[in-house]
Amino acid sequence: MDRIPVSRAYRSGRFAWLLLMLGSLAVRGLTQVTSGTAAGGFRIVGYLPDYRAGDFDAVAASRLTDLIVFSCEPTAEGGLDGSRLNGISWLELQALREREKVRLLLAVGGWGRSRHFGKVSTTPALRRAFAAAALKGCDELKLDGLDLDWEHPANAEEEEGYGLLLEELRAVLAPGGRIVSVTVAGWQKLTPLAIRSADLVQLMAYDQPGAHSTFEGARADVEKLLKMGVPRAKLVLGLPFYGRHRTARDRTPTYREILERSSPGPEINEVDGVYFNGPVMIARKTAYARDEGMAGVMIWEVGQDAPGERALLRVIRQQAEGPAALAMSAGRRISSQGFQTLSGELMRAMANGGPTNAIAFCSTRALEVTQTVGGSNRVELRRVSHAPRNPANAANELERRLIAHFQAELQAMTHPPPWVPAPVLRTNATGGIVFYAPIVLSNPLCLQCHGTPGREIAPATQAAIAGRYPADRATGFRVGDVRGLWRVDFPKEP
Repeated sequence: MDRIPVSRAYRSGRFAWLLLMLGSLAVRGLTQVTSGTAAGGFRIVGYLPDYRAGDFDAVAASRLTDLIVFSCEPTAEGGLDGSRLNGISWLELQALREREKVRLLLAVGGWGRSRHFGKVSTTPALRRAFAAAALKGCDELKLDGLDLDWEHPANAEEEEGYGLLLEELRAVLAPGGRIVSVTVAGWQKLTPLAIRSADLVQLMAYDQPGAHSTFEGARADVEKLLKMGVPRAKLVLGLPFYGRHRTARDRTPTYREILERSSPGPEINEVDGVYFNGPVMIARKTAYARDEGMAGVMIWEVGQDAPGERALLRVIRQQAEGPAALAMSAGRRISSQGFQTLSGELMRAMANGGPTNAIAFCSTRALEVTQTVGGSNRVELRRVSHAPRNPANAANELERRLIAHFQAELQAMTHPPPWVPAPVLRTNATGGIVFYAPIVLSNPLCLQCHGTPGREIAPATQAAIAGRYPADRATGFRVGDVRGLWRVDFPKEP
């Protein structure tokens, strides 16, 4: 799908007014940027391996929203073996959690640490024991959740068992507000149950053949997970803070070491056969995750970063806090306000005169209502469709492609409506931010005006539509179809 990254449209200071305007809105749904959070709930997840505990930088970690301690291992009895974590200062991490509001999670598994997952996941009694041990560990260590990193299920039975294990784990952790994330390689398979049971799906979009972490490779891995049914709103894009040699695969210098040895420019991603992600690439990938409505980004791992002004984590934070991130948050709120206002008036019209009265309302008031909501928020708010009833709402070519993209994603998702695809950001021809959210027909009542004539649409209603909209194209829809888009245009000037 053709697109222009939102981040490309901005230069330093050019849209500072948007930060001020959005930051001044005392409204529900707009998250203020504070330490430990990012705009609109965008997650910045970093791993802290046990072997980096001595170099832990609490100041750098304060830029995260989630810190995952790596890792304990499942035991053959369904317990958790935390012997590798003896060097972790849990008091320091708990203080960071309280002070900076950084969520603290524990990883289970990882490369070379996943030996007993197969037995545990395929044995009901061991799944229950594992869940009980996980709950106890979260209580004792004051954790906000667990991250499961099984590398890797070997067959269909283990894949099925993984879903059952995640379901068991979610059942005991969710009541306390704790989350369950699952970390996977781009080629790894998750069952529909596993996807439904995980709050977050973290994608290890690195360690690929050759240049191990290109933008194109990351995007291809994302598409694989989307086709598998993972909602973008659950997807966390993995970013490497290390390099890997194209052929000598065991050469994996940290980003800090690469800077110290070679001092590459910010746009450089390869030195002496070692491919890595420099600041420009990290910014591009973070903007991609943000603009596509993903849950956030994940870092392996925070101890590999450079210090001070050259830190990659600093680049990520800038992308997660800038005008585009705030526009995503405000777009969600404004489109929701538009939906609530419009649907409320439409339901009143239906109650007062049935579908024919609703048609009259739409023809005389719907456009005015959306314009009023947009004007009150200092934006342009519109509804657009590939099959418009009002010609003024006709989608352009980009919007038609977005609608098709949302429809394909919705059909692949393991979560039926009202779980709908996440919104996206795009830029218009002049570089301004445009927010798009899908409008999904999830209520059968909608079919009284948008279903099939002679079946859901009564003759009187069809006559009213024909009288007011002689060029109508907005019929033939089914529950679960994408009807169109909410579009929010943010002005470039105050």
